Amino acid sequence: MGKINILSHSLANKIAAGEVVERPASVVKELLENSIDAGSTNIKVVIKEFGIQEIRIIDNGSGISNDDIETAFMRHATSKIKNDYDLFHINTLGFRGEALASIASVSDIDIKSCSGEPQGKYLEIRGGEVTKNEYYAPIKGTDITVKNLFYNTPARLKYLKNPHTEQANIMNIINKLALSYSQISFEIIIDGKIVLKTYGDNDRQKLIAKVYNNDVAKNMLSFTGSNDDYKINGYISKPEETRASKNYINVFIKGRYVKNYAVQNAIIEGYGTFLMKNRYPIAIINIEMDSILLDVNVHPTKQEVRLSKEKELINLIKEVISTRLSNNTYIPNAVNNVSNKKIINQTEQVSFTDKIDETYVIKEPTNYSYNKSSNDYFEQERDNFFDFIKLDDNEDSFSFGEDENNNLDITNTNTNDDVTEESSIKQLPQLQVLAQIFKTYILCQTGDELYLIDQHAAQERYNYERLQKVFENRNNYKKQLLIPHSFNFSVDEAAEINNSMEKLSDLGLKLEHFGDNTYILREYPIWIEADEIDTIKEIVSKVLANKNITLKELRNDAIAMASCKASIKANQSLSLSEMTKLISDLYTCENPFTCPHGRPIITKMMKKDLEKMFKRIV
Repeated sequence: MGKINILSHSLANKIAAGEVVERPASVVKELLENSIDAGSTNIKVVIKEFGIQEIRIIDNGSGISNDDIETAFMRHATSKIKNDYDLFHINTLGFRGEALASIASVSDIDIKSCSGEPQGKYLEIRGGEVTKNEYYAPIKGTDITVKNLFYNTPARLKYLKNPHTEQANIMNIINKLALSYSQISFEIIIDGKIVLKTYGDNDRQKLIAKVYNNDVAKNMLSFTGSNDDYKINGYISKPEETRASKNYINVFIKGRYVKNYAVQNAIIEGYGTFLMKNRYPIAIINIEMDSILLDVNVHPTKQEVRLSKEKELINLIKEVISTRLSNNTYIPNAVNNVSNKKIINQTEQVSFTDKIDETYVIKEPTNYSYNKSSNDYFEQERDNFFDFIKLDDNEDSFSFGEDENNNLDITNTNTNDDVTEESSIKQLPQLQVLAQIFKTYILCQTGDELYLIDQHAAQERYNYERLQKVFENRNNYKKQLLIPHSFNFSVDEAAEINNSMEKLSDLGLKLEHFGDNTYILREYPIWIEADEIDTIKEIVSKVLANKNITLKELRNDAIAMASCKASIKANQSLSLSEMTKLISDLYTCENPFTCPHGRPIITKMMKKDLEKMFKRIV
């Protein structure tokens, strides 16, 4: 007797449910996608006991016809596709025809639906079997209730997280769909309490405030861009509004929330040096393209997709985000949430200006040089660093005392007081240097604002941008080793290296196999310091982990490290002229707001902030 059996429909559906219905949030996702595909403009979601007791979704969409309502709960039954052509031109969220059958096999379902016929239909489904099929009032739309989830698969219940986690997963799905469909009104009720209500008015900024909070919404920047194949738009957070997790990066392709790590990383890379390590932006990106470039038939949950011409999309995202960020000013306020209130108790104010005799207004900086005697350590580090970039006797050396920008007028010439966030040009105000604080920060003033500048971060940024300009046309400059340096790799890494020799060579790394898992280095790029040669192994690992990494990205990482080493350190005394020169250099930077590692360079405090501290305002 044969051993191979054809599974019953009930068992097959339970197996399918294991892929489609992982947890209550999966049910919410599938049912909401059905409502959205039905053209709903109002959707109400009711959750009880984190979805195990009840998930109810009510919409005003097109509904299900009387003839189709039972068929809808059969496996592989769908109205979204009919043939092979449709499979590769999908413009709906659902198409597999598995969700309703899978959900029905592990729960109890009550559904009422009407598609505009004289009467609607009510179905009661228990354990995947229809137990009632009755006519119902002709209210257009669908009202579906899923109860007792996983009642007949108790093993699945054991793998659920605690109620708070499951509820958070549900809200995460709802939030993402709400962000994608700003034209739909969502009302979410959990255990009798309204936790989210949107208005479907297409106001995405207001929607961001609802899903996150008002402070986040105020710190978001809109963007848009396109190339021959893709159109993108959405919002990204300012560099100071970041999170410790990538979960706040929301990627939507043709309205579908997807998990695409290449797109996620492109958004992060677009921020460049605006982000600190292990900090990630809040982002909402909508991607539109011809359906032929998109394959959503990858995973039952439909959250993983394949893209044709993905490289073109990645380059577009990085370019658009980088450009958007470069056109704004980012100086965080040291004191937040200070309301602009009436100043009281206008008593005589004590002035300390007579005691400050070393202030200097930076307007036309002259030729300053750093005090060698007070900065011996810094000077030695700087000299050691810049020696290695001089290619021949005709190359310009880096002089911190003299450069072509020394006669630059760095006064803020912008006289338009009504510049909006969308059109503001990246610039620093005219600053008056007052003092050095804690041998680490430079205190400046302009009008009613005080500024604190991190001296190390400021010079690190200046060094970084200068070096970028030096090396941007020297990608092919390499150093040869008279005595080759050897590296040992794991078996897996060695196999990857053999397949990546051409890529490594393009990046300036000439490796030769030296037996077993050992490789010797013959050449390396000029922008890697001689005493940092051990970082080659780290660079090779980066290339193996990310085949799309570019020479520019690797070079910038190395330059950032070198710039940090060569810059003034914290706890290092500076004279007034040295501080003035440092601020002058900062004015020449394309990005004077963050260091190459994403830390802020400058922060400000308003006069009213101080008045609040001293109780001069109410």
